[in-house]
Amino acid sequence: MREACPTQDLAYCIYPSTSPAFRENYLDEMLQLYADEFRRLCDTVGVEYLPDFSFEALKRRFHRAKLMGALLRIMVLPIMLNDASDMENFKEDVDLSEMIKTAMSSPAAEQYKEKVYQLVKELNNEGVI
Repeated sequence: MREACPTQDLAYCIYPSTSPAFRENYLDEMLQLYADEFRRLCDTVGVEYLPDFSFEALKRRFHRAKLMGALLRIMVLPIMLNDASDMENFKEDVDLSEMIKTAMSSPAAEQYKEKVYQLVKELNNEGVI
């Protein structure tokens, strides 16, 4: 547990669970919903908003968190792309490099490569990398 900018948590949630097309079409809408709900919750419990809290500030901070979210997506893709029978072969203490190596030798390897390529392309187009 730690105190951090909420955009890191948003990036950790959004990147592993959405596609580039979804983010392109709905990211602003999702961030606006978060900003609106954050303000509503603050109003409900009688807490002042964070200093400089606005939709534009949230978008700016989220942009800086995209790389962290993308890295998490790259780490969980092997898990997402392997079918349940493959997952039985993983031990509890498996390390990430072993999981990626297994994914790269599985039938899902081309799909993994394509998804990582699309993610890197997206980050490049958005000026993140």
